[in-house]
Formats: sequence, C-alpha cells, structure tokens
Amino acid sequence: MLQREITGPLGMHDTVLPGGLSAAYPAGGLRSTARDMLRFGEANLGHPKFDGAAVPPELVAAMKLAQRPRYALPEGGRQQALAWVVEAGDAARGRGPLVHKNGAISTFSSVILLDPGRDMVIFLAANAAGVPTTALAIKLARQIP
Repeated sequence: MLQREITGPLGMHDTVLPGGLSAAYPAGGLRSTARDMLRFGEANLGHPKFDGAAVPPELVAAMKLAQRPRYALPEGGRQQALAWVVEAGDAARGRGPLVHKNGAISTFSSVILLDPGRDMVIFLAANAAGVPTTALAIKLARQIP
C-alpha cells in the first residue's frame, strides 16, 4: 500500500520498508534517500507536479490535511498535527509557520522541514542519535533570506 499510494506516485524509488525489524523500532521501518525525502517534501508543499510527473490530487489533499494543527503543545508557539509539528511563524521577519517531522533510531537522527510560505523543503540527516536535527533545521530555515 505504501508503494501504491505514496512512494510510487511520487517517484520515491529508493524508499523501502525493511523487513525483520523488532518491535522496538516501530517508527524506524522506512529507509529512504535525501532525494526521495525532498520529493516527499515537494508533494507536501502541494506541488501538483514533480519532475514532470503529476502528483495525484487526493495525495496532495491528504498531505495538507495531515499538516493541519489539531491542538496546541505545552511548550508554546507549537501545535501538533498528524505526525507533523507546526512551529509558529516569525512575525518580526515576516515569515509564516514551519512544519516539520523528525525521525530517529539508535543510529541516526533526521528531520524534514517545510516552509510553505517560501515554498522550501529542508531535509537533514545525521549518522548519530541525539543530534538536534530539528533545532538545526529550524535555525537554518529562519536564517535563509
């Protein structure tokens, strides 16, 4: 289903769901490349085409729905969506909210960050656990002119 509904239509040919994972890694089952993650980000920004191929409108709509905040997080300035976290905008710099999802297992850390107002995707990956990839991506997004 993953290949039929998401990775196939987006041309994410290097994203796979490995087998043989233990119950300790329920969220670490997907393996992907930076190129495929950027494709995923482009689709999440709502682009109707990527590399000349059409993104199914139902997939774009589902991705937008998953980014819609559901409730405020206690840290302030952040809201929880379906798997995504929405950071408040930076009004002083005229910037809108940032949307991100991090991932990590015992051997790596990663984050994909969307800046819908600037039509930008940032993907960071580190080959170590505990690297603050989310904080780094947010800082980077806020520093890019």
